[in-house]
Amino acid sequence: MLSRRLILLLCLIFTTFFSLTIFQSSPAFYVSHVKPQFDNLYSTTLEATKDVRAALANAQLLSADKQIVSEDPESEFFPFLESSVDQLPNFERLSIAPYNVYRGNAKGLDTKLFIAFGRNWFMLQQCIVSYIAAGWPASDITVFDNSGTMTANLKGQLSIENPAYVNVTRLRQFGVHYERTPALLTFSQLQNYFLSTAMDRGLDYYFWGHMDVAVIGDETAEPYRSFYENILADLRTTVHNLDNWVLHFYNFDWLTLVNTKSYDLMGAWDTSIPYYTSDCDFYSRVTMWGEEFKNGFDLKSIEMPSIYDSVQPLADLSVFFPADEHESRNSTRHQKLSRTLIHGQALKGGGDNRNRWQNVQTGGQGEPYYKGPNVQDVTFDHLNSVGREIFEMKWHTGGSCPAFDAGRRLKDILSRVKDSGH
Repeated sequence: MLSRRLILLLCLIFTTFFSLTIFQSSPAFYVSHVKPQFDNLYSTTLEATKDVRAALANAQLLSADKQIVSEDPESEFFPFLESSVDQLPNFERLSIAPYNVYRGNAKGLDTKLFIAFGRNWFMLQQCIVSYIAAGWPASDITVFDNSGTMTANLKGQLSIENPAYVNVTRLRQFGVHYERTPALLTFSQLQNYFLSTAMDRGLDYYFWGHMDVAVIGDETAEPYRSFYENILADLRTTVHNLDNWVLHFYNFDWLTLVNTKSYDLMGAWDTSIPYYTSDCDFYSRVTMWGEEFKNGFDLKSIEMPSIYDSVQPLADLSVFFPADEHESRNSTRHQKLSRTLIHGQALKGGGDNRNRWQNVQTGGQGEPYYKGPNVQDVTFDHLNSVGREIFEMKWHTGGSCPAFDAGRRLKDILSRVKDSGH
């Protein structure tokens, strides 16, 4: 059984930061450059800029001959490309490392991965590129455009400065699938939409992941297995029995494996709790169900040290790929990339850095479905307040998360809701 301490930690982490945010959740801080660089990312706060540059220098992340983070605000994320944003990175020059290409037998294993987009195309692109470079089959990845702009991205109606902009052409050139949600969904609605999609497609299980993460292999490990191979190894020990587990966390919920049947049996996510505390509600119900009605029906948390929470997209995404076909594992390039991601994660975990990546693009005025950042902030804050009120009405925990820490059980909540007249 997953420990209550771990459940509590997950809930606290989720309520501290909401990586898969649909709305903007913090005041505008980023500069208005479309392609943020480390040198100008914090230019509105001089002290913060100094901290970032000093930290990078101390970590020796930059080299004289090749910088992982570019200082040129006009550079492409793949610098050898021309200026057109619709050009495909040349995968003859960006070849997946041979040791990350899975050549084994994955028969009977399915690795469909759902990633939802809310804002910041460049963060999404980095996430997708990192999964592909780490060996995840591009054809198994689906990006769900949850920007709430209907077909605007498909029609090319949004400018690159618009936070809702997605380069659909490039996604398809990468080999991943692009779909859009029927409307702007809240977090709990999005989880149920993933579930509904999996059921419609006959998937016994599926993965979903945050778009503001990057993954790489642990190239110091012996024997070495790629990131994707590690996922397959866990699947092999899991999918033979679909009756006694609900989900697997890989580094919290940055990547999550979901048992479709179990989610359906649990009643899915409560859409009356749109954002914050929605996880408290669902994961509490999962644990209570396992304890009270179905022994062993539980969650599992797996440490995957090669999933990193991204503070911002890197300027040169080609660093996720080997420089040439002769590059060995744990190369200088990979070491620099690893240190950059580790340090970026540390920066993101500090206070206001959590959601600043969502505010980097400030354009879009006059384009379809444009609302403006202030409207979204107010709406998001109000929905959060309402969601917390509903959670408290439902569980009567006095703010405790998870609910079972307040002594609540499934049979108790049913009677409490009935007795309260709701």
